[in-house]
Amino acid sequence: MEQQLRHPLKEIWFYPREAIKALQLSDYSGFIIPLAVLSGITQGFSNNFASEYFESLTSMLLVTLIVASIAGIIGIYVSAWLLSMTGKWLGGKASFNSLVELSAWASLIQVLMLPLLILLMILMGNGYVDSEYLMENPSGLVITLLLIFSLASIVVGIWSLVVMCVGISELQGFSILRALANILLFLVIFVAVVVALSEFFKMFSPY
Repeated sequence: MEQQLRHPLKEIWFYPREAIKALQLSDYSGFIIPLAVLSGITQGFSNNFASEYFESLTSMLLVTLIVASIAGIIGIYVSAWLLSMTGKWLGGKASFNSLVELSAWASLIQVLMLPLLILLMILMGNGYVDSEYLMENPSGLVITLLLIFSLASIVVGIWSLVVMCVGISELQGFSILRALANILLFLVIFVAVVVALSEFFKMFSPY
């Protein structure tokens, strides 16, 4: 009964430490891939708003559903690996698998934005991928939804960071400050790798 009351799906929103403890008490590994896919799709839809890479909403949906799903899964495991590596530098004790699970459940927070993105697609149609749509078709409703999305993104981002900090603190045996240092080290290495890869591929670009 206690485990049912402390299901991470309920606790993650307001009691992240209890959610992490629940993850350690029971096997919720079956949620990892679905959560990774949903978070990848959410991020993909967000990144492709007003995109210049797609001519229609349909083409964006097809590509994003496939590519972002794969990217979401890869991202969860890469994040866990980097968090594990940098955590060990600070004396952390968390296993790789536990950090994979944490990364997946922390990403659930941003999935809250998915219904709003879908609503924007319904309202805007192909205009969702048109950078000039709002200039040519100003809509009070769409602009209001975009404002809500922007504000909600800030809240979601902050709470995702809180969940990660609390989760790393619990799993690694860190204080909150050391958990934050673990995240900062992870971000520094992640950004450095992305920049290095970007510069590497630019060497082969004809433009």
